[in-house]
Amino acid sequence: MRKRMISLVLLVIGLCLVAAAAQAATLDNYFTCKFSYSPAVYSGPGTSYYRANNSKAQYGGGGVARVYGQENGWILIGYQLGSGDYRIGYIEGKAVNKMHSYSGSGNIPHLSFEYRSVTLSSSCSLTDDPVINTKTVFSLAAGTSCTYLASLNGKWAYIEVYTSSGWTRGFVPLSSVSGYSGNSGGTYQSGNSGYSGYNGGTSYSSSGVWAVAKQKLATRSGPSTRYTDTGTYFLQDQAVLVLAKHWDSVNNIWWVKCRIETGNTDRYLWTGAKRFYNEDYLVSQLPIE
Repeated sequence: MRKRMISLVLLVIGLCLVAAAAQAATLDNYFTCKFSYSPAVYSGPGTSYYRANNSKAQYGGGGVARVYGQENGWILIGYQLGSGDYRIGYIEGKAVNKMHSYSGSGNIPHLSFEYRSVTLSSSCSLTDDPVINTKTVFSLAAGTSCTYLASLNGKWAYIEVYTSSGWTRGFVPLSSVSGYSGNSGGTYQSGNSGYSGYNGGTSYSSSGVWAVAKQKLATRSGPSTRYTDTGTYFLQDQAVLVLAKHWDSVNNIWWVKCRIETGNTDRYLWTGAKRFYNEDYLVSQLPIE
């Protein structure tokens, strides 16, 4: 009986590991289509992200595009440039009304990213063209902190990083990402280069807790609605560094202190812990302030 139970446990563990590998986020799937107009292209899902070609990057209306998926009202596409190079970036979701699909169903799936806090183990180039010429958009130094989102073709890591031109998404070699195991289907090994665990959307480091927002963040200057309203940040499904917690005994909720980067300035603002995935686990990892 005991041997049978042990065998059953090992089988369950094996199935879980297989499932985890199968669910690793990739950009290997897409369908092709054409859009009948020429929208601006940004490196990430919003106008605050870096825009290539001196802020003039634009999809040429009528050209064939690969559609990878949608995120927060933006569509991630790949398309060839007149120079022969390639670019992968985001266009506004309203472009769906101008889409003429001729490959696949035409339904745009939602992108599923991993949002893991990692560092670069070696200096490398970040590119928005992992398809043809892999030209350099930014040079990144070893030790640079970034957020791992997905893999591409088993060779590239799709990351988000803060650059001299603001928040930017692009591709770096998987071999340059600390903690990545290329033989494990896109999973990460804990304990490498500051990455010390991952739990359903939240990764932890000694300098704070990286948590993924599940909705926009309405913020205050302190841990209560009695404090000054400091604005709303549209960071749904993006990783935010959370530093501390404070119990609001009037409303019986936890507030958390976040570092929010705006341009070249860091703001330390408070928002409700309920605005993040895995609220209970997140709160349990934070010091009280």
